[in-house]
Amino acid sequence: AHLAPLPSWEAFFGAAAELLYYSPHIKADYAQFLAGCIGTPKKMREFFLSLFFDTVPEAVSKLSLNEETRPLARIRSLLHQAEPGAALRRRPSDHGLIPVRAAPLARYLKAKGSNPPRLWVSGIAEGLRQTPEGAAIVDAARIWYLKSTNRLLA
Repeated sequence: AHLAPLPSWEAFFGAAAELLYYSPHIKADYAQFLAGCIGTPKKMREFFLSLFFDTVPEAVSKLSLNEETRPLARIRSLLHQAEPGAALRRRPSDHGLIPVRAAPLARYLKAKGSNPPRLWVSGIAEGLRQTPEGAAIVDAARIWYLKSTNRLLA
């Protein structure tokens, strides 16, 4: 029996590398999520900074989610239209290459024992932050993240 993957932010965004490097024939689209739910480069930095270094609820609070934008949190529809004007049909299987097709807004994997919930990497950062030496490492990683994304988005 095939078990459905557990929803997680890591799987949602991790599918991008699979698609870019190994499976370019599988179609998915993050643009609608980025443009409709995040909106601006500033909000994107804030969202990912919260996701990686703070809590999931804090990151989700940075998203613009309402009745109109919530459908944009999907990167792959279950419907497929072979060509303009053709009938909509169920999309062919992606063979599990996109394990999480929609942003996991309500249920997702979290770092063990974290409350409020955090990603695994954010849980590590929080644990390090609790030590004198670790706080400097987390601060350096945060600065690196901001410099890197600023350069990418410039």
